[in-house]
Amino acid sequence: MQETRVESGEVIYRESDPGDSLYVLTEGEVEVVRTVGDSEVRLAVLSKGAIFGEMAVIRDQPHSTTVRVVKDASLITVPKDAFLDPIQQDYPLALTLLKTLCERLTRADDRLIKHQIFTESARLADIGRMCLHPASAEMEKQIGTDGVTIEKLPYHVGRHARPGDATTVKASDLVIRAPAGAQIAPMHFVLEDHAGRLTVRDLDSKLGTIVNDRRIAQFEQTQTAELNFGENVVQAGGEESPYRFRIIVERTDG
Repeated sequence: MQETRVESGEVIYRESDPGDSLYVLTEGEVEVVRTVGDSEVRLAVLSKGAIFGEMAVIRDQPHSTTVRVVKDASLITVPKDAFLDPIQQDYPLALTLLKTLCERLTRADDRLIKHQIFTESARLADIGRMCLHPASAEMEKQIGTDGVTIEKLPYHVGRHARPGDATTVKASDLVIRAPAGAQIAPMHFVLEDHAGRLTVRDLDSKLGTIVNDRRIAQFEQTQTAELNFGENVVQAGGEESPYRFRIIVERTDG
């Protein structure tokens, strides 16, 4: 195993490259993309602690995606044999189960892409208007049915601070009234520009943030998620949290 530095814009591996290594991201960010027709679809943005490339290694197949650095990165390269041999020797049944699981996940991804469930992420240059609307009765009481227009980025969402709280939420951002012990943190998430795309970043909250049914958090693979054109559902806290929003991203007329 060896740790290497890779600069923004460099490609770690491309679709159809041999699956001869897996990687552990120790610093920076990478994007995972797949070619669909004549264009690329961004499937994920991974940050510190993420592991990628393992599907091709376990399946003994070429890579099905391209991974490109979007923020200068450090990563550990684990050769195929160094990863598989100890498992094969000590836990042969576990390796068989892993291969089965990877095959099922690959087929599921193929179906999603075939039916175009992955929608187009919102590039800031093409955005005409951004609005935040309530998606729960609690939020409707607090911000009304018309919601609020997001005029500029970054845009923070959190709750009113209590004594001892640290917060960067400003009066111009969305500040929620919430009781002690609520699922929303004083500074919970922020909408911001990340490499020219509109993203949500969880601000180290205890329970994380759910973006379009996907949790982002300091304890998950990534703390960021891109928003798409159209309607996005963002929820601060756990699945039962009442702090639920619809973020509508409209294209510019031009």
